[in-house]
Order: sequence, then structure tokens, then C-alpha cells
Amino acid sequence: MMWQPPGHVPGVHAPGTTVPIPWIIEQQMLAARAQQAAAAAARAEEFRAAAEAMAAEGVLCGEPSCGARAVGRCSRCGQGFCASHNSVDRTTGDLAFWARPELCGSCQDGDIAAEEQRQREARAEAVARLHRARQAEQEHADRVTRNEARTNPAYVRRRSDWLDARISTSFRARTVSDTRAGVAVASLVAVPVLVLVLVGWLASGDQLAAVAIVCLALPLLWWLGWALYTLHRSRRQLRRAEFVEERRRLRLRLGCGAADCERCYA
Repeated sequence: MMWQPPGHVPGVHAPGTTVPIPWIIEQQMLAARAQQAAAAAARAEEFRAAAEAMAAEGVLCGEPSCGARAVGRCSRCGQGFCASHNSVDRTTGDLAFWARPELCGSCQDGDIAAEEQRQREARAEAVARLHRARQAEQEHADRVTRNEARTNPAYVRRRSDWLDARISTSFRARTVSDTRAGVAVASLVAVPVLVLVLVGWLASGDQLAAVAIVCLALPLLWWLGWALYTLHRSRRQLRRAEFVEERRRLRLRLGCGAADCERCYA
């Protein structure tokens, strides 16, 4: 909670002070008026200096059938203008234009007309974009209706949800490369062959065969287990890929059917 000085009344005094809020607002309004008055005085001084310069040069207004003494020279067209043909403070709709000592009334009218035309074109373009967006939305809705009319949306959604659950929860094993899967398949062939060789060696009555079987039993079992586990992971990986592909095909049966549609498959 902010500390408040003694005598502070909430809602009456400014936070952290005993200064009345209406007095602060009044001071801000007075400061704004003073700034406006200073700006107006500066502009009046600019107009007065421009009029004195034109009077010293003896420039006349460039408007046809006028001929009055010029009070300024336009930086756009380069012609002098009198007090009747200079730029003025104008407000057109939400546009505000201010008088300037280096701008004549004709050029200001051109600026106003150009800005109004630009705003009309911008509004027309906005309306056209809105119309195109609504038309595209309606066309997309029609495509969705036609595509889903050929399918069973309820079944497709149930099957797609089931596939999502299976993919997200049942297949978290690391990816098995094709090389590792090939080694596992070869191991399933090599381990039984090696076991048969050892059994045949043992049947020959050689004492070293028994020692070899005892020493190689655990490594062979581990090798066989690794091969079976790797093949199991590879099979699960292939199954997951099948589920992903089936889910992709099912999703195309919903919505508009376009694989790159951002509305349906964002």
C-alpha cells in the first residue's frame, strides 16, 4: 500500500500528496492552453515574416484575376499568394490540415483531395478484402460439406482420436535404424547356428566344448535378447508409421480434403 501524507483524502487529493485533483487538472489545462497559444504566436510570426518578405519584393498573388499583394510564396508551385488564397486550418472528416506560410490554397486543396482519394481507395480495398475473405470462407465451407458427405465423420473422428491416443502413449521407444534392424535379423540366424556348432562340438566328446558352452552361454543369451528386443522395437516403429499414415488419410476425409489447408489442418 502506498504511503499517504497526513491530511490526504482518497479521491480528493492526488496519490502521495495533499494537492486537490481538480487543481492539478486545471493546471494541466492551463499548460495545454499556454502551449497552444505559444504555437499560434509562432505561426503568426511566421506568417508576418513571410508577408513582410513578399512586400519587400513586391510580389503579387499568382491566382488569375486577383493581383493582390502576396503574403507568401508556395513551396510547391512557386507562385505567390495573397491572404485570400493562402492555406487555412481545415478539418475534413477525420483529416486535419493546417495553414502554412509556404503553402497556397490551391496546393492545399490538392493535398486534401489526394488524401481523401487515398482514404477512399483504402476503404474500398478493405471492403474488397473482407468480401474476398467471406467468399473464401463460404467456398471452404461448401468443400467441407461435400467432402464429409462422402464419409462417416463420426467414425472418422473416433478412429482418429484412437490413433492419436495410441501414437502419443504407446510408442515411446527410440528410433531403430535400418542397419540395426538388419543386424538383429542376422543375429537371429547367427545365434542358433553358433549354438548348433557348439552342441555338435560337445557331442564329439571334446572337453573344451563344455568350457566354451559355459563361457559363451550368457553372451549368447544377451545377444539373442538384444536381437529380439531390437526387432520388437523396429516392428513397433513400423506400426507407428502405419498409424501416422492412417491418421493422415483419415484427416483428409474430414474438412475440405486438401492436405495443405490451414483452416482444417493447422
